[in-house]
Amino acid sequence: MVLSLPYGLTVIKYLLEGVGPLIGAVTIFTLLKKKSSITIFGTSVKKSIIMISIPIILFSAFGIDNNLNLNSHYYGFVISVIISTYCIFEEIGWRGYLQDELKELNSAF
Repeated sequence: MVLSLPYGLTVIKYLLEGVGPLIGAVTIFTLLKKKSSITIFGTSVKKSIIMISIPIILFSAFGIDNNLNLNSHYYGFVISVIISTYCIFEEIGWRGYLQDELKELNSAF
């Protein structure tokens, strides 16, 4: 059985799935009073903004067909922003915490 949610609730569901690792990382940083060496923009703010803009621009320009009777270009924009936000949340959660924790293992091998 597949659970079908109205459009708005499906978006919230996906964003909540992505925010889980972010909440975990923030909780660990707060409880253990740690600082992350990883930043959200990496070594280049300009390159980071360009890379996050590319899928949003392409999905908006080409559009995504849908059965919600929404404009395909608008729908492409919305989906690309949701996917990008999800990815940012996941990256902050996993990379922001785990990369610092696991870098000590790299020197062991």
